[in-house]
Amino acid sequence: MNDLKRGIIPRELENESRGREVIVDLMDKQGQKYEAPPPPAMVSFSGSAQSLGGTTTNLAPSTGSTEASVDSTKPTTTIRVRMKSGKSLTLTLNHDHTVADLYAHIKALTGLSELTLRNSFPPKPLNNFDQSLSEANLLNSAIVQA
Repeated sequence: MNDLKRGIIPRELENESRGREVIVDLMDKQGQKYEAPPPPAMVSFSGSAQSLGGTTTNLAPSTGSTEASVDSTKPTTTIRVRMKSGKSLTLTLNHDHTVADLYAHIKALTGLSELTLRNSFPPKPLNNFDQSLSEANLLNSAIVQA
């Protein structure tokens, strides 16, 4: 505004003028009371959704949803599980627990009936349920719910 009062082109408009004449018209509305424009009407999302993770499901065998018992005389490991909800679980299990035990333990803690887990990196599904946590390279690891 100060540039306009002095009769020079504001820097914001110089780039757009490219050497041509710039005409700026101003209207004095100081005597009018300001009225805020109405807020835009809220339109809820009406489109369709697409899943980015695919539709395959790797469900653990139905071994019952019981928490795994940890034998403190055997080697233990800590596994961090990041759930879809954003909740994080930290589990302590024995090296010889199986992937199926891991699924059953998480199902017991969360109350979920269906569950798919993946390694966090590289992201591949954990679907060899007979492997021990040691054989599946899950010792002290982080996994995610897919």
